[in-house]
Amino acid sequence: MPASAQPETETAQQRDHSAGKRIASFLAGAATGLATHEAGHVVMNLALGEKPGIRKVDFHGVRFSRSRIRRAPAVLDAWRYFHPGSRWAAWTSRGVKIGMAVMIAR
Repeated sequence: MPASAQPETETAQQRDHSAGKRIASFLAGAATGLATHEAGHVVMNLALGEKPGIRKVDFHGVRFSRSRIRRAPAVLDAWRYFHPGSRWAAWTSRGVKIGMAVMIAR
């Protein structure tokens, strides 16, 4: 029987392996994206004469870190990636980004 005429059969082990490869590839891409993003913050801090670091931020008794504020657009954009028709996430993400730009400009 020629190779092109053979029925394509996929074992459960092959499916699991390909799912594992997809998950590993996704996680590697996410880690690379995060590292690149954070490296951009460090580069800009150095370019602007700031000393990069992690500092505690206190907002009128509500404790949070700066990274949580910066994560909000990323979470919203991830939601938008998986739900492209979600208009509320698009506008909320834009609003958060504009708000962050205003905070920086002040």
